[in-house]
Amino acid sequence: MTTRFERILWAIAGAERHILEKCRTDHKKFSAIGATILMTSIIAFVAGSSAAWYFTKNGVDASGDFLGAVIFGIIWSLLIFCIDRSLVITLKKNPTAIAYNFKEKITLFIKLYFTPLFTRSLLAGIIAFMVSVPLELFIFEDYILSNKEDFEANEQRILGERLKENSGEELFNDRIKSADVTLNRLGQEKDQLKSEVEQFEAKIDKLKREKQTPNSKEYIAAQNKYNIARKKYNELQLNYRAENKKKEPSISLLSSYERQIKIAMNDMQNAQKQLNTAKLAWENRIQKEIDSNQLVLNEKKSAKEKTEESYNNTLQSQLNDKNHVQELVDERRTREETKGNALSNGNQFITNFQILEYSVWQRDKNGNLTDITQLLFLWLVRTLFFIIEILPTIVKIVSPIGSYERMVYAEEQAIKEYVNSGEFKDSIFRIQQLKQNERENAIKCQTEAELNIRNEIAKQIELAQVDVSKTYIDRWKQKELKKIESMHNENSGNLNEV
Repeated sequence: MTTRFERILWAIAGAERHILEKCRTDHKKFSAIGATILMTSIIAFVAGSSAAWYFTKNGVDASGDFLGAVIFGIIWSLLIFCIDRSLVITLKKNPTAIAYNFKEKITLFIKLYFTPLFTRSLLAGIIAFMVSVPLELFIFEDYILSNKEDFEANEQRILGERLKENSGEELFNDRIKSADVTLNRLGQEKDQLKSEVEQFEAKIDKLKREKQTPNSKEYIAAQNKYNIARKKYNELQLNYRAENKKKEPSISLLSSYERQIKIAMNDMQNAQKQLNTAKLAWENRIQKEIDSNQLVLNEKKSAKEKTEESYNNTLQSQLNDKNHVQELVDERRTREETKGNALSNGNQFITNFQILEYSVWQRDKNGNLTDITQLLFLWLVRTLFFIIEILPTIVKIVSPIGSYERMVYAEEQAIKEYVNSGEFKDSIFRIQQLKQNERENAIKCQTEAELNIRNEIAKQIELAQVDVSKTYIDRWKQKELKKIESMHNENSGNLNEV
């Protein structure tokens, strides 16, 4: 004796009740299939409601829209129910399929087992994944919360790297580094040129001082000769003055002194000329060396000024690049903060799923998974839902062909034979003929009704035209009578006057 709940499970499994009641050996199989579909739908309701609750929860809201979540859960569970029920109903068996050789067995296996199982497994995998995700978020809620901060930091880092790459910040940093190398080189050149300029300035100052104090061999020789001549001249002058101061100076001795003084003066003048010539030669040689060093000094100063100008321009360009980079960094940080706020205040369903996937697939420096336990448990949950989803199909495929399948197949074949029989074709022809006669009679009645309506309208129009004509004639008659009466009155008045 079957119960009402068992018959409900049969209906859920898509079984024909009037046939299944006759097949007692298949009652439990279809009850199990119906129960599995029912449980999957219930789980789908919980998952859909949970997902909708997450979808309607933004940021730090305490909860989502409960009523909306329940409505979505019902719609989602009905959708999963219809899909699961369709997967089971559309899977039918052929009790007459028999294979006699290996090739036919392979073909029959592919047709009856592999193809339906493979196609339904793909759809079941998608459905199982969609059903399991909301429940995964509920199961791993604590794990998700513990890894939320790390995930947000990683998302901001990835966004920062992408923004940094797209903004050209690296290009400016390369230019800044290149400018550092250039500034280092120009700074060394500038310091070297400054040292060389100072060396040449010191050398020129030294040469100018040397120019004031000649020190050549010619000058020293001429100076010694001049000193000797002057000393001799001074001695002769002293002797001459001493002799001249005597009471009785010797005329001959004075004359001799005068000649010697004259000769000494000539020698001193010649030595003076030689000394001036040597001094001039010294000054010219030193001046020539000063001019040569001054030319090099001017070149060094010009090079130093150009180097300083290049250094300042490079430094200014580097400062501009640094300011630009700082602007890009500030903009990047602002967008990273915006991303962080979006993660915190956005839809929690997608965010939590991303956190879960990021956490279980995270690897260490050696490329090894950091939390393989959570990953295995996650896929265990998904596999469980996949098994639940595909289980009715597997039960329907692997179970032996029972009396229910045989009766359904026999009834379908009987219907197929009846449809292909002449009796069915005659009945269809008679039905079509009756429909055709009904359509013709309806058209005939419609035509007669339209004709009667047109005749009635024509009669009414004719009567109306007659009434209008009579009215028009009466008005014309009255008008003419008035004219005749008026003419008669005028004639009578004329006769009376006469």
